[in-house]
Amino acid sequence: MVEKGVAHEHYAVLHNGEEIGFVSSGMFSPTLKKYLGMVYLPCEFSIRDTEIEIVIRGKPVKAKVVKKPFYVPAYRK
Repeated sequence: MVEKGVAHEHYAVLHNGEEIGFVSSGMFSPTLKKYLGMVYLPCEFSIRDTEIEIVIRGKPVKAKVVKKPFYVPAYRK
């Protein structure tokens, strides 16, 4: 999430005002101190740094596509 907001399951995902997908899960990451969400998107919108919007309580909130994993663990397996 670029702007403050929590993406919850089944929230709509928009690009240029058009619905393109939905949120499968969302949560606060205590490690990163940021809100994260997993979304289903068509392939053409899944490119890193693509700007999208999550509709939270009827208002579009800015987010962007990032690569997983969200962080590198400090331990070794």
